[in-house]
Amino acid sequence: TEDMTLFAKWKEKSNPAPSGYVDPEVYQKIMAEIADKQHTEEVAEIKDAVDNTIFNAVSTKQTKLHGKKAVKITWSVIGGKYDLKDFEGFDIYRSTKKSSGYGTKPFFTTTKWSYLNNKDLKVGQTYYYKVRAWKTIDGEKYYTGWSTKAHRTVK
Repeated sequence: TEDMTLFAKWKEKSNPAPSGYVDPEVYQKIMAEIADKQHTEEVAEIKDAVDNTIFNAVSTKQTKLHGKKAVKITWSVIGGKYDLKDFEGFDIYRSTKKSSGYGTKPFFTTTKWSYLNNKDLKVGQTYYYKVRAWKTIDGEKYYTGWSTKAHRTVK
């Protein structure tokens, strides 16, 4: 019964190791390893959910912004565990070619769920856009896959 009392007191505090059962240093090490493993599993689960999020990007219309021609791009989640609100930001890439020319740096980064582009648009030129979202976990950015490509010919 004395053992049971010691164990009950230890269980209530849940931090220090029960005397006579485990060396306190060993106990703390085990608890740290368990916490680290749980954290690693949580991060892996989040990363997997981010990787498996599928986006659809569309060019809804040509419009004007400050008197200049503009193209509006919007995107939505069409598959996966997360919704748009679960991401910290979105990188928009632009090209004048359908399958290449997007570069390695985003054309624009935003926290909004749409983008109105009026930068360097030329009449008669078709612009292609693709989007990916990102979420920061433990100081590292994790990216979704690419959205479908949206395009618009400037008139």
